Formats: sequence, structure tokens, C-alpha cells
Amino acid sequence: MQLFLDKSLKCHFFFILLHLMKTKSDSVENIFSEYLTRTGRRHTQERTVIVHCVKTMSPHFTIDQLAQCIKRTGFHLSLPTIYSTLQLMVDCGLISRQIFGERSASFELCNRNHSHTVCRICSNVVDYSNQQVDEFLDSLRIPQFNIENINISIHGVCSACARKIARKKSKKSSIPKK
Repeated sequence: MQLFLDKSLKCHFFFILLHLMKTKSDSVENIFSEYLTRTGRRHTQERTVIVHCVKTMSPHFTIDQLAQCIKRTGFHLSLPTIYSTLQLMVDCGLISRQIFGERSASFELCNRNHSHTVCRICSNVVDYSNQQVDEFLDSLRIPQFNIENINISIHGVCSACARKIARKKSKKSSIPKK
């Protein structure tokens, strides 16, 4: 079921988003708004909707998933508008773009340093947390370089794919040879 909002409801939704933006001083919206002002870009209703939807997305979301979220708000934005706004969010350091294996690009909020496990079979990506690794990443300093975000990708085979491979091997070994 697709939701269509008339113009007055869209405006009402937009003003609710603006109110939410004003209630949190260091929010994603405020950081993005300051970036737009600093770089001389316009503050648009479309960009506000995109930023709001990005905040609600699960980690490692794709453009298609974001477009579906935006449609559920009743706005119909073009893919170029979505792409360009995401690029602005990447440029100002709010989100990062990742490409894991054969998958299309995925995005996530840059709210902390962290690691990913990436399955080379199914391309599933999972945030990985280990206290020692997290402490190391948080304490890492590089002379004459300002680190904004660190992402580490650990590639291998997930447990679900490893079980499938083991089952296939056991079936092959149980077949009698002629």
C-alpha cells in the first residue's frame, strides 16, 4: 500500500521535521544544516526528508532501501536528488559509503569507529564489536593527520555459509565411488 499525502500534509510533516531538528543541538540535521550554510547550498524540504530517512535506516542501507523509506513518507523524490544529497552527507562526514564484495554501495551513519565482518559467499555485512579493537580504534592517533572515521572490514565466511559448505562436502563424501 502506497501512502500519498496532499500538499498541506507534506508541509505539516516538513514543519514537524524542522521542529525535531531544533530540539537537538548536535543532531545530524543540525550538522548537515551547518554544512549546507557553510558551503552556500540551499536548505530544501527534499534534503530534510532524506536526512530524516537516513537517520531511521538500519546500518548498511542501499539507495533503493532509502528510496523506499522516502516513498513511505509520501514524498516522491528523484534518484538524482537522493544521490546528490547522500554525496553531500558523505562530503560533510555524516555518513560513509562502503562497497563490500559484489554488492552495490551501502551507506551508514558515521557515529563511531567500528569493524565489519563481510562474508565472501553471501556478501552479508555485520557490524563487529570487540572491546580491544574498539579501544585501539578510539585511541589511534596519526601524526599530522586528523582521523574522522575508521572502518575495518574483516573478510571471510559466515557461520551460515560455512554450515552449507560442510553439508555439501559431507553429501559428496557419502556418495559411494564406482
